[in-house]
Amino acid sequence: RQYQRRVRGHIGNDVVIIIFRDGDEGGSGNRAFFDPLTIKSQFNHVWILVSVERKEKNEVFYRVNILNKFGVKPNRPHLPNPPVFAKDEYFRQWLLTKMINSERAAMYAPDFRAKKSTVRRAALKEIVAFAKSTGKKSLLKKITDKK
Repeated sequence: RQYQRRVRGHIGNDVVIIIFRDGDEGGSGNRAFFDPLTIKSQFNHVWILVSVERKEKNEVFYRVNILNKFGVKPNRPHLPNPPVFAKDEYFRQWLLTKMINSERAAMYAPDFRAKKSTVRRAALKEIVAFAKSTGKKSLLKKITDKK
């Protein structure tokens, strides 16, 4: 239980999450259902679900599904049809590019922009309070002069 809390705390601060679903829990091709609302977070906006589609000789193929919160616009690279990839350098690059572009798209979602602004305001208040309490007037002057 302690481990789950620690992991959940780290997941809660990520914008894009990759979930690797190991095995075929549903049997006969049915994949286990994933509900992103089971992870309580204000920052999670994109979930990339990856599962093993099939294994052939020395090759593995992955199925990818993507879930977005409302307000996150579709971004490139788009999922192919069917969304199945061989385990190779192309898939690695595709996944990295998708993660980066999804995070950038999430930053413009109305819900995320408001939260990000609130967090920045709180951080700035902490910096000003720290500068006042330590007597670092040069730092405080630089911050307050930019208003």
